[in-house]
Amino acid sequence: MHQIAEAAITVLSQQGYRLTQMADVAREAGLSAGALYSYVEGKEALLHLAVAHAFELKLDESELPYRIGSPDETLHLLKREFKRAAVWPVLSENIRSGRMLLQPADLPGVAAELYDMMHARRRGIWLLDRCAKDIPGIANLYVKQVKAQYLKDLATFIAMGQVRGLFQRDIDPPTAARGLLEMIAWLAMHRLRDALPLQVDEDQVRRTAVSLVGNALRVAKGRSVDGRDGSKAESSRTTPSPDDQGASL
Repeated sequence: MHQIAEAAITVLSQQGYRLTQMADVAREAGLSAGALYSYVEGKEALLHLAVAHAFELKLDESELPYRIGSPDETLHLLKREFKRAAVWPVLSENIRSGRMLLQPADLPGVAAELYDMMHARRRGIWLLDRCAKDIPGIANLYVKQVKAQYLKDLATFIAMGQVRGLFQRDIDPPTAARGLLEMIAWLAMHRLRDALPLQVDEDQVRRTAVSLVGNALRVAKGRSVDGRDGSKAESSRTTPSPDDQGASL
């Protein structure tokens, strides 16, 4: 079952639910289509098996072929796992308290916890991202609720930092939230499937991601929070000399 679940994650993540056939998964698993049906009842059960395995849940092999009562079982499984796994201690503590007790060190913490989650759950995220295009129930749960809520919370966090004077004020929080999320997603996950892989170790990639997030938002030394140069040019600070004034006449 482990071999079949691995094959199902691979094929569904690449082709999506609509285009995937049982024969495709059988081929990836090194089985005949007939043999696959002796282990998994159909494509709905196959998706459930893939989701459960992607979230590292124990697979029930006591009764074969593996089956589910209805597609709703997969959505219920996702709801439970999102509630359990989609936890953002640093971000949530700042957002939910509403006390705006942000400290400069909170930003790297938010970036690090997002990176770690995406890297650890990357196979499940790839699977859901692809299948959400074909299954409205997954799209509504994963994209419109989980992903959209995180973007909203991250934008709120950025706006709070702007109020405290910790982050630049000349950036739009929702736009910045989306940009930072996509950057971390590429470094934590998508680079691993890129045609031009990075030749660096995982710790270095993680440190780089956290550093980039911090530098993208923090107010640079010598600049005001609205992005303007904090120091005025010499010509604007001094009064022209009589000779200069005469030369300009």
